[in-house]
Amino acid sequence: MNERDQPPHRRLTIGELATLAGISTRTVRHYHAVGLLPEPERDAAGYRRYRTSDAVTLVRIVRLRAVGMPIARIAAQLADPSGDSGDLRRLADELADEIARLTRLEERLLSMAEQSAPTPTDAVAGSLRAAGRLGPDETLAPAEAAAVELVDALHPADAAGIMDAMAPLLADHSRADRLAALVRQVRDLDADDADQRLDELAAELVAILPKVDPPPVPIDLDVFEKLLGHQLTDVQRRFHRRLRAAMDASR
Repeated sequence: MNERDQPPHRRLTIGELATLAGISTRTVRHYHAVGLLPEPERDAAGYRRYRTSDAVTLVRIVRLRAVGMPIARIAAQLADPSGDSGDLRRLADELADEIARLTRLEERLLSMAEQSAPTPTDAVAGSLRAAGRLGPDETLAPAEAAAVELVDALHPADAAGIMDAMAPLLADHSRADRLAALVRQVRDLDADDADQRLDELAAELVAILPKVDPPPVPIDLDVFEKLLGHQLTDVQRRFHRRLRAAMDASR
């Protein structure tokens, strides 16, 4: 019997179809709405009834979504299953990158489980002490410690990754001395300092800091100030806005 001749009572209900594909009926309806899965004809009682081909199409959609393919790409794949495989290859590359990232994360978690890992602030302070940039009994300023915790939480490379990127700079004594001097100047900014002074200081910092490729997505400044603004003086908040502008200009 041709599939189109299959009587409606022998076809699948939306609930049966969803169960077969391992998804909810709401998701099936969403795929109808976005045009991935054509709506079938309804039976005499007004219910959707699905053929075998509908089930095959839906399972294929679910599998492609499970590996992260966007709906627009899935639509192209369904329209021409034998066409260009570039989308699938690009998706495979993206998955390979994500697997590598998760593998690195797994290794870090296992390392943390095997030993009592220092806090991000302690780790950064330890690196600075080892490089001779922080005294044996010296600690990070409260605003700096808060920034380290935030970077560790939000930056893709976390605080340890940032310190790895900073290692060549810290090993270059002349550049490291200049960086330390600039940091002290930021700490000592006065409310009367002109904007030109802040711009000059920001430009010097951007010039000496290592470039990260690809650069991380910056935290929105309004969000940054809500999170850390209480740790900064008014002039330091002004400085950070100019520093962000200088960093954006250098990207």
